[in-house]
Amino acid sequence: MNQALLDFYRGQAPDLSGRFIQELWAQNDDELEGCHDYIQWLFPSAQPSKFNAQAPLLDEETVAAFRADDNLKARLLTSLELMLPFFGLQVTIGDDMKPVVGKAANYDEREANWHEAPKEGYLNHNLLRLTRILEALRVLGLPEYALALFKCLEAIQQEDPENIPAKTLGFWRQAAGA
Repeated sequence: MNQALLDFYRGQAPDLSGRFIQELWAQNDDELEGCHDYIQWLFPSAQPSKFNAQAPLLDEETVAAFRADDNLKARLLTSLELMLPFFGLQVTIGDDMKPVVGKAANYDEREANWHEAPKEGYLNHNLLRLTRILEALRVLGLPEYALALFKCLEAIQQEDPENIPAKTLGFWRQAAGA
């Protein structure tokens, strides 16, 4: 079990950089863009990070702890609610009581920060962040939010296939389990 990750998520201990989760939740968009070692703590994965060798890793016990604990899932949702505006997105609850992710009022201002994949590739660090977010939501017990985010990203990719390659959409689909 990754006790350090669970303690961090419960607000009882800092990450390896000395930040408590509440401090990360208070960061503004510039701080979120400028720092690259927090995303692995807010949206952990079982896959080692290529960019942060000290990132916490999920194991079966830690995943089970998240899935069984409504407070941990609520805190994961808080992390999502921090990151969505960073991308110009928002989550609402539909008439059917299911989450719906769509463009927020700040979408036009924010989309350039993540929309444009490098010309030589198919991912930039913010597209990778979205992949990590989708996977964490699905694995840690909020699959309906992963699917809602994926549906939104899929619609955006269809609007702008030049800047969000189909290959990236494939990674997102896999991460969300769609």
